[in-house]
Amino acid sequence: FDSWAINSANIIQCPVGSVYFTNQAQIDNFPTLYPGCTTISDSVTIDEQVPGYITNLNGLSQITEIEGSLTIGLINNGNYALTSLDGLSGLTSIGEDLVISSNNSLSNLVGLSSLTSVGGDLFISNNDALTNLSGLSGLSSLVGSLGIWDNYALTTLHGLDVLASVGGDLFISNNDDLTNLSGLNGVT
Repeated sequence: FDSWAINSANIIQCPVGSVYFTNQAQIDNFPTLYPGCTTISDSVTIDEQVPGYITNLNGLSQITEIEGSLTIGLINNGNYALTSLDGLSGLTSIGEDLVISSNNSLSNLVGLSSLTSVGGDLFISNNDALTNLSGLSGLSSLVGSLGIWDNYALTTLHGLDVLASVGGDLFISNNDDLTNLSGLNGVT
């Protein structure tokens, strides 16, 4: 019985099912509620209930893998005060889709610099302050589609420079300040 008690103390607990972060306190409390949890076995959505409720993702720094999808902002809502994805700097793998949408103050994706694998689609849309895709430089192939649209301040696709293949559709539209496709030169 004593050995069971010792071993059970070493079990790392992570949330079960899809995880929804709708305010800063939930993100800040994650490492306290789930110490040692590095892999989320389902999908993660970060989408504030009230504009300005989420300002940083630092409480998620221990996460290295999300087996489902990662959605940062939903088209109808979004994260208005989120300026950085730095709290996701340990994330290396997403099993399904990565969606980054309606994050009005987000200017780059540098916080995703460790990301090497996305098992589904990558969609980047409606991010009003996004000027570049820096932070996606570790992504060399994409299983699903790549869609980049309605990012009106986006001036370059650099950050996708090592991307060599896209398994699904590639569509880029309504990025008013984007004047060329440099950054996709490696896609064969």
